[in-house]
Amino acid sequence: MIDEHWSTGVYHADLAVDSEAIAEAMYAARGERNYAGGYTSYYDRHHVHDDEPFASLMTEIMRHAQAYMPPARGYLAPDKSWFSIMPSGGFHPAHAHPMSYLSGTFYPKSLGEIAFHDPRIGAVAASFTPDPIIVYQAVAGRVIMFPSWLLHEVPVNRSSEDRLSFSFNVRNIRSD
Repeated sequence: MIDEHWSTGVYHADLAVDSEAIAEAMYAARGERNYAGGYTSYYDRHHVHDDEPFASLMTEIMRHAQAYMPPARGYLAPDKSWFSIMPSGGFHPAHAHPMSYLSGTFYPKSLGEIAFHDPRIGAVAASFTPDPIIVYQAVAGRVIMFPSWLLHEVPVNRSSEDRLSFSFNVRNIRSD
């Protein structure tokens, strides 16, 4: 399903994957705490889609990516992928994903949220937008995809449980 916010589509779908196996694989593969009191594989292993069960997950994600934002020319290909385990208090400030076509996050359990910022800076500055930030709740087995340029953040984890996420970037490989 594509939700339109500020003329920008945010895609979400529930995937037919084994979320528990993905969560177990994240815990099994994590390294030392390296980010906000938690762990992200982005700094030491940012192609986790090369290994199972993440490879199967990425195959399913790419099927949805093609339906969500098919390229005008060329084809879509996975770029970077990483997972994060954020404990209580963990967060990630507002950012975008430069040099990518689309980005997204898969949630193996229903914990956490992602917030998207209205990209129309003029409308925000002039208070023309009733909702400058749209928040999506994490749902186990759900992927959320968006254009890579869309500013987003991961609000503070206020739960006592770890927030788990598998994030990715997809490139448009042009075949001119």
